Amino acid sequence: MDETRVALSRAELDGTSDEFIATLEQIKGKKDQFYVSMKPHVIEEAMKQIKSSDVRKKLTVAQESVAMKENGKLLKKMVQMRTEIAKLLGYDSFGDMALEDSMAQTPAKVESFIDSLYERIHDKSRKDMDKVKAFV
Repeated sequence: MDETRVALSRAELDGTSDEFIATLEQIKGKKDQFYVSMKPHVIEEAMKQIKSSDVRKKLTVAQESVAMKENGKLLKKMVQMRTEIAKLLGYDSFGDMALEDSMAQTPAKVESFIDSLYERIHDKSRKDMDKVKAFV
């Protein structure tokens, strides 16, 4: 089980109620330091109450990293299994299998389409960006 948590000072918890702070685990030996867990009810209240956008960002990054180690292993296994299934069914890749009945039909056609889009819009988007930069 993932136990991701973020250590925050009392100052970083500015905006939170005393009641909320009372629910947090205090860091041993540190008077004004607390752990904010990624449990849904805790993170939801923290995000509602904390004033600092930098602290909210820190919590968001931590929340998005929950179970990353475990999920990374599962994702790798899933990709391997999808590839194995596709090969057993006679396809070169999962992409070939997934695209067979679509308009694109093959991964090569998808890549070709993306490349052609890039060629058509790259110069225009660069010119548009130059105009925006000149305006700012």
